[in-house]
Amino acid sequence: GSADEIQQASREVADWSFSPSRLLEQKELRALIEKTIDGLASEYKVVLVLREMEDLSYNEIAEVTGLTLEAVKTRLNRARNMVRQRVEPYLKA
Repeated sequence: GSADEIQQASREVADWSFSPSRLLEQKELRALIEKTIDGLASEYKVVLVLREMEDLSYNEIAEVTGLTLEAVKTRLNRARNMVRQRVEPYLKA
């Protein structure tokens, strides 16, 4: 469910299919994920963006945010679950 997995899935789809409907689905999925992340409470959004977009380690995120390592892990886990809950129904459709 992480951004890395999504990028991987995007690459796999691109490798075997260039059909417009497939590409549109990928674009819509990416837009949905970005919209979902934007809608997260800031304490969740910050850790998720630092981890998935900025590629920071848990320790680096803890330093940047002033959170404990445990808090970083908890918030990341919750943020990913929130995104997953919002995106999964779309994937099953």
